[in-house]
Amino acid sequence: MNIKREDNDFLDTLFDRLPDEELPVSFRHAMMQKVFAEAARIKKRNERLILATIIFASLVMVGVAIVTFIFLDMEKASFIFPQVALSPFYLYIGVLTMILLTIDHLFRSLYKKHKDTKAYKKEL
Repeated sequence: MNIKREDNDFLDTLFDRLPDEELPVSFRHAMMQKVFAEAARIKKRNERLILATIIFASLVMVGVAIVTFIFLDMEKASFIFPQVALSPFYLYIGVLTMILLTIDHLFRSLYKKHKDTKAYKKEL
């Protein structure tokens, strides 16, 4: 215990001897730019890693499918097209879905814009 106190006292006296220096005016700006640059670099690295992982997983899935078809001697897939009588119904459902998705996108963008302007006014 006494050794730690003596070390702390010794360090305190050393730090007391150091002259107080003012930081340059642009220190904060330069340091924040370095922090932002490092954050951007880390974000890019993480995005590249995620992209590489997604590409790798996709290639593995395609490879497994190809190997499965080759080694298990599976028959080729045959596509059955729906009856022509149901095509207008499918078209109606597709158009309705696209309209609803478009409306949802517009509402979400308006909400985000409103929230951003509200936060901006709060900062002022």
